[in-house]
Amino acid sequence: MPSTANARSILCIQAYLSAIVIYLYAHDFQQAQKCYNDCSEVQAFLNSDQNRCATKLLSAYEEGDTEEVKRIGQSSAFNHLDHVVIRLARKLPTGDLQAINKDAAADDGEEALDEDDLT
Repeated sequence: MPSTANARSILCIQAYLSAIVIYLYAHDFQQAQKCYNDCSEVQAFLNSDQNRCATKLLSAYEEGDTEEVKRIGQSSAFNHLDHVVIRLARKLPTGDLQAINKDAAADDGEEALDEDDLT
C-alpha cells in the first residue's frame, strides 16, 4: 500500500501547484497566496519541487519580474501537471504584474478601511 499512498500524495502536491497557477492566470494574486499558505501546512508539499516552484513563482510576481515568471513557467516542475495547467503556466504572466500587486493591495485596504460598513 505505500505506493498507493505515495501516488496519492504526489497527485495532491501537483493539484496544489495547479491551483496556484490557475489563480495567477486569473489575476487573483491574493487568492494564490492564500492557497499557497494553506498548502504549506502539508508537510509533503513543503518538501517538494512543486513548493519550491510555487515559492519562486509568487516571489517573481511580488517583485514584478515578468521575465522570471516566464522562465519559471517553462520549468520542468510543471511537466507532470494536467496539460491544460501546463499551457496556462507557459502563458504566465497574463497581465501587468505591477497592476496585479496594486489591485491586491487596494483590496486589502478597502476591507480594512470601509467607512460605510457599520458592523
